[in-house]
Parts: sequence; structure tokens; C-alpha cells
Amino acid sequence: MANDKMQPRLILVLTLITIASAVSLTFIDDLTAPLIAEEAEKRVQEAVLSVVPDAVDFEEVEDENFEIFKALDEVGEVVGVAVQHDIRGYTGPIDVMVGLDMAEEKIIALDVLSHTETPGLGARITEDEFRDQFRGRDFSSQEEVDIIAGATISSNAVEVVVSEVVESAEDIQAAVESGGE
Repeated sequence: MANDKMQPRLILVLTLITIASAVSLTFIDDLTAPLIAEEAEKRVQEAVLSVVPDAVDFEEVEDENFEIFKALDEVGEVVGVAVQHDIRGYTGPIDVMVGLDMAEEKIIALDVLSHTETPGLGARITEDEFRDQFRGRDFSSQEEVDIIAGATISSNAVEVVVSEVVESAEDIQAAVESGGE
């Protein structure tokens, strides 16, 4: 008999706990979402200026395939193009920013904006030793990238992103010249 009276109470208590948890999580999400978005935007800005070091400013260019940024010098001249693109890695998406020198047809630099790869293995795609392999590489280069041991999928994913960006260089340049219109 006492057990019959306990069940409705338990259900009520668990329901109240669930509602309180949902309200708390919604409140926290609403509170932190703008901060997270602001931090992500700041990271993109830093990455653009990192992969095109001669730039002091940039403008976003509309494109349906890539996020493209015209990197500008002090007088507003284009000194490079930064292209943000992502791909599925071993454990989740890898978001990469590639700096391009369109005049020289070379990769300026590469930065990994975000990833969820395995710490100590796939996460090594963020290390200078790996990223520097792309620096100064000609668009037409067939040179192979040294894959990170134990992180083949992550390494290959970054290489695929770079290849896709380089293969689309003409379209990217056309988007930059047209202003994304």
C-alpha cells in the first residue's frame, strides 16, 4: 500500500527535476550562445589575418561553395585570399582556413579553426610541423604530404580540403573579382 502512494510522488519529483533541468539548460544556452558566436567570429578574423600575414583587413565575399575572404593591405589592395572550408575527419568536422596567393598561385598558410579529433593523434593536425608542409606550395604541386602516424584520416581530410580549395582557385578568384555577386 505504501508503495502505491510513493509512485505518484516519484513521478512528480522526477517530472519536476526534468522540467527544472530543461529550463536551466535553455537559460544557459540562451546566455552563452552569443558569447560562443562572438568567439567563433573572432577566431575566423584571427585565422584570416594569420593565413595572409600581409593583410591588415579583409572583406567577406559571397560564394555558395566556400567562405571566402579578400585579404587587404593598408591601402585596400588585395594581398591574398583566405578560404574557409570544412570536411568530416575521424571523429567529426574539421574546419580549415587556407590562405592563397592568387598571383603567385601558391598556398600562403593553413590554419585549423576547429576540430574534434583525438587528442595526441588527430589533433596533431594543428601542429606547425604538419601545417607548414602546405606553406608556399604551388597550386600545381603533386608533392605528397607527410601523414601523421596514427592519424591518417585526419591528415588526409586536411589534405582533401586544401586540394578542393586549390582545384577551385579559378572560381574563387572569379568570386573575389566580382565581389561575390
